Amino acid sequence: MMKMSKLRLLIACSFQPSPHSWGGGAIVARQLIDFLVRSRVEVGILTRTREDRLNVLDGIAMRFAMASLNELLDVYDPWGELLLKSVKDFAPDVAYIHNLHDGFSLRFVKKLRRMGIPCVAMFHDLWPLCARYNLAEEGWKLCRAPSFIKCLRCRRDIPHQLRLPGRHVVIREFLKRYLNKIVVPSRFAKKCLINAGYPEEIIKVIPNGVDPGLFKPPSGKSKLFTVLYVGRPSYKKGVFHLIKACAKLVRKKQELELMIVGGPIYERLKIYASKLGFIKLTGVLPYSNLPAMYQRAHVYVQPSLIHDNFPLTVLEALASANPIIAARVGGLREQVGRAGFLVKPGDVNELANAIEILYSNEDLRKRLAIEARRRAEVFFDIKKTAKMHLRVLEELAMT
Repeated sequence: MMKMSKLRLLIACSFQPSPHSWGGGAIVARQLIDFLVRSRVEVGILTRTREDRLNVLDGIAMRFAMASLNELLDVYDPWGELLLKSVKDFAPDVAYIHNLHDGFSLRFVKKLRRMGIPCVAMFHDLWPLCARYNLAEEGWKLCRAPSFIKCLRCRRDIPHQLRLPGRHVVIREFLKRYLNKIVVPSRFAKKCLINAGYPEEIIKVIPNGVDPGLFKPPSGKSKLFTVLYVGRPSYKKGVFHLIKACAKLVRKKQELELMIVGGPIYERLKIYASKLGFIKLTGVLPYSNLPAMYQRAHVYVQPSLIHDNFPLTVLEALASANPIIAARVGGLREQVGRAGFLVKPGDVNELANAIEILYSNEDLRKRLAIEARRRAEVFFDIKKTAKMHLRVLEELAMT
């Protein structure tokens, strides 16, 4: 391989990777962009966001066009043609696409490859396998793998154009042909893709990263035992099971506070908070306010009913030295390690027991807090994970 000059990287993302973004994918992309710019990579950003338009992000030019109407089969995509013109003007060595499925199309990837541009896609969820993005069947029952019959039956909350029989096969064959690499944040996601027929050699596992300088252990905790959840407070995330688990402990005269950070705040959630009294709803907070929320908590809980791929909130909690209680699903097992407990998804009693153990055992909380911080620094430091991304991109650019 010959030594190359300064890498020109196109990052295409369906969201706006601004400092004000909420959501794991946007934050991961933003962290990566910051690291690459500091590493003297010339970065161009291409986005189809529906948010307010920014022309420049920290000196990096951003180009916009309307979202694609159909993520799978764009017969004619005039906005995609405008995007391709922007790509030609920038002339990147490599294209790195985050969340291909929201605003971009498979046809867009095909055209990039025909322009001679190597393409890498990072999937923050399980979109290639599931139209719900999380391998969940009706009633949020966990699904082991997609199939023609199961996907045909699975209809709730799925747009009509995504109910194509064999959808996952169409996507698989296309991505195998036109993507040079697929990056996923968990070994769980890699295993799911391999089981669905993807070749192992094109899949690279790079965990999401966290800034241990921003999220760090507190100097002291609040006196009231605080259970924390950060994210969308929806049913599929297990938030209502968490409320029921905490209510069981409160009925035992155990004093605690359940802090739910994120939105939207649904009416049902407001009713629970009003009746029970121990729930604090903050709504969506600026990202800069989140470290203080983790520092206040005694335990962080991720009670998902679905396959969470590799939620950034768990990494932020680890870096903040929070013991973790998480559902035994998706990539959560890889994140938690020995820094907490894994419980059966949807089991209120098991979740309540895990919280009660940490409530009553301060020495155990301290040991788990030390292990949590160690895991964040050793395995998930953003500087280490970003270097892994850069290595993949440089290797592709030099081939």
